[in-house]
Amino acid sequence: MSAPVGIERQSFVRRAVIPAGIVMGASAFAYAAYFSSSLLWPPAFHRPFAFVMGLVLFILIGFGPLIAYPLAYFRGASIAERMGASLATIIAWIAVELSLVSEFFTLGETLYYGLSSAFAITVISAFALMGICEMICRKVRARRTGEMVRIVTPAPVIAIMAGIVAVLVMLVWGIGEHWFYIYIEGYRLIFH
Repeated sequence: MSAPVGIERQSFVRRAVIPAGIVMGASAFAYAAYFSSSLLWPPAFHRPFAFVMGLVLFILIGFGPLIAYPLAYFRGASIAERMGASLATIIAWIAVELSLVSEFFTLGETLYYGLSSAFAITVISAFALMGICEMICRKVRARRTGEMVRIVTPAPVIAIMAGIVAVLVMLVWGIGEHWFYIYIEGYRLIFH
């Protein structure tokens, strides 16, 4: 896979690692600040600080592709590299969460936990955000270069539609309870 036409292809570190690292580094800072805030601040300041850091962490994990994808795109990253940069923080977050629950779950239960709606919707939504970013980046590229670029193509549209369906099924349908029951029934069938 090659870089988008008309965009200079930079080194792998500059086009994929740095965009992923910016989001992951900011997330790591917010994570550390959130979990160490009770050690750093008096109780009156700890709670508001932890709230803000938790919110920042949530935004970086959930909406990080809106930062990483365009950075990678305009540095000449291939579609696979753009996807990798966009998913890196999410994958790291899931790995951290799975390692934490592995202390009290069996390996099978830990892996099944990885299928929970929180993780699934984050990954599926990331693809939807990447689809949105792809079309916006194409539009910006067309304006900058004057190229004739197809802005709306099937892959980004399918990704966006999958994200909308995932939100509807996992969060909106019965306020998420129906999907949760399906998830729990799967757990009961496998582990009990």
